[in-house]
Amino acid sequence: MRVLLWLSVPIFWGCRGETKSFVEPSSEGQVTSDADADGFLSDEDCDDDDANINPGEVEVCDGLDNNCDGQIDEGVSTDFYIDVDEDGFGDDETTVQACEAPDGYVPNANDCDDASADAYPGANETCDGLDNDCDGDVDEEIGERYYLDSDGDGYGTEEGATFLCELEAGYSSEIGDCDDNNNTVFPGAVEVCDELDNDCDGETDEDVGNAFYVDADGDGFGDPAQSVQACMGTEGYVENDWDCDDTDSEVFPGAVELCDGIDNNCDEDIDGEGSVGAPLWFADSDGDGYGSLADILQSCEQPSGYVDNSDDCNDADASVSGSAVWYLDYDQDGYGDDAYALQICQQPSGYVSNNSDCNDADPLQNPDTIWYLDIDGDGYGANVSVGQCEALSGFVMNDLDCDDTEELAYTGAAEVCDGVDNDCNGSVDENVLSYWYLDMDGDGYGDDATEEEACEAPTSYYVESGGDCDDDDDSISPGANEGCEDTDLNCDGSIDNDADGDGYSDITCGGSDCDDSDAAILPEQGGGCAVGETCLDILNVGKSTGDGLYNIDVDGYDMGSDPFEVYCDMTTDGGGWTIIESYDISYRSTYYYASFFDYDLPRNPSSFNWDDYRLDLASMLDLFDVSTEFHARCHRDYSSSLDDYIFADINLLETDYSSYTLYSNLSNPHNMSCRVRGYSCSNYAFRWWHGTSGSYNWHAGFDVSSYLPSSVSSEDSFTWHEGALNTNHLCHTAAGDIVWMVR
Repeated sequence: MRVLLWLSVPIFWGCRGETKSFVEPSSEGQVTSDADADGFLSDEDCDDDDANINPGEVEVCDGLDNNCDGQIDEGVSTDFYIDVDEDGFGDDETTVQACEAPDGYVPNANDCDDASADAYPGANETCDGLDNDCDGDVDEEIGERYYLDSDGDGYGTEEGATFLCELEAGYSSEIGDCDDNNNTVFPGAVEVCDELDNDCDGETDEDVGNAFYVDADGDGFGDPAQSVQACMGTEGYVENDWDCDDTDSEVFPGAVELCDGIDNNCDEDIDGEGSVGAPLWFADSDGDGYGSLADILQSCEQPSGYVDNSDDCNDADASVSGSAVWYLDYDQDGYGDDAYALQICQQPSGYVSNNSDCNDADPLQNPDTIWYLDIDGDGYGANVSVGQCEALSGFVMNDLDCDDTEELAYTGAAEVCDGVDNDCNGSVDENVLSYWYLDMDGDGYGDDATEEEACEAPTSYYVESGGDCDDDDDSISPGANEGCEDTDLNCDGSIDNDADGDGYSDITCGGSDCDDSDAAILPEQGGGCAVGETCLDILNVGKSTGDGLYNIDVDGYDMGSDPFEVYCDMTTDGGGWTIIESYDISYRSTYYYASFFDYDLPRNPSSFNWDDYRLDLASMLDLFDVSTEFHARCHRDYSSSLDDYIFADINLLETDYSSYTLYSNLSNPHNMSCRVRGYSCSNYAFRWWHGTSGSYNWHAGFDVSSYLPSSVSSEDSFTWHEGALNTNHLCHTAAGDIVWMVR
């Protein structure tokens, strides 16, 4: 409910009489007064200009803090409710507190619909869809009675009847529907034959049925003597009464009339003209017992003046009779069958004068037939032939076999993969050979370049599936799942999980692309992604492109440390070295005393150069944690010797040489490697030491100055930090550079 604080502030106009005030000091030494002479001093009177406002006054509803308690009109204001429709009754959703009712507000909240002036407590209920009298019921017991008409046929039922102000959709003023779910059923509807009481008169299908007749023999025609009235036919009944014999399914209207003494087609003509099976009768005009083809009748019984032959060559002269014998040539191959002979004067159609046919049902078999030997029994012959009418065992009437020793080979046979010309078209195994592919890695897929056509695999190394894009690796094939190895494992022509198409898989699933949404960012030299964890890692995974700058991520993708750029030496001693420091001797004072293990001296870490470069301490310590070898070199301009260098084990330097000086012997038990002025430490004694953070600050140093020929004390030393060297050391010439690296 929204509550508004409505302040009604009375304004008084008039003149104040002269009032005397007094001033006296307070107990704290401040001066107080009672300007309005109401008996309360200014330090407790909240309005010392009005004598009606002080802590002793009674709060009244006037918009003022009369009793100086910090509240205005508390406990004396009234709740008023908005009356939007101005019917004298308010809405309890919107209220204000005030001394007097604001415009549009009333002191009650009894209106049930403040949007309609026709709805309020005590109003007369009218038929308007509103709860006029606010009793919770709408249009109760007013309006007209209407009936629910569910099927929309204009008639309703008592069930669902209600009072409405006016007729609404789905209701009707008419009652009497006997099926309110069927709009074809209602009082006054036309009765149709549908097994329903359409007109709601209590009777079903009255006076609308059809006659159906018994069809006892199931020939589709009914017996006129047996019928029923119904809307629809049932099994054994039909809608016609045309059967003249309902006990014989061969007798019905339209049946073929046979010569059998029965009226088969119900036309009331038994064995009438044209009956099937009726013989031909020939007119014998001269009565000599021989008939003529000039007058022929077909009848079940012999007509008077007709005979069963047409042998009369002159039916006008009884002295002339007889004829030639003709033989039926059913297959029309020119040879007749002696089983069907006619003796008539003239050759009838379909007859010949010989009876030489041994099979008058096959035009291919007659005295001219050539039979071919069928050795393989496939129904096709070749080579050996015999001419005669009768069939010979093992012989057929064709020479379509191209290989009579192979039963699957003959003209028109289906070609199968068996090394035989099955269909006799001159080609062997055409269109049925399988493709086989050499599968060297045994992953079930072969190399397309090794494709062979054959019925069976040439060897056990061949398979029927090709498409293997790397047949030396069984993890790569068209059947493999997509992976995250910067390669195309499933041979679909695209690097797996490579959304930006730069040739590298997304690093989040195990690939090396640190931003798979940007093809310009990739794990290559200068590509923006970490190519590996160290320079040695880059070399080992085959991503090295030679000496140069690479991004590395020492602790792996998305771990604690961020990737950073380093210079990788991919050449020295097998490569894989990460340069941590390189400086020209002219910067000696800058690098002086800067220990690798406890001194942070970053020098151009984001802009590599040989003369003034060093990684920050955190990056170096991360590299020390994953590296096992140290290497340092000193470039010098010798005429006959190589640069000075040291190779050392990081773990030994941090443990064995961490707090004392250790002298070696010629066997070099710790497998260190070094050279000074061309002399190898494997040939001369040397000593290692680890100084402290004092004036020396030497870290795992190497000193041979006491052993080399013509050595100079403190000049032939090589330490982890070259700042400790005497400036007379030969590395400190103008051409000298000091380079430190790890792997």
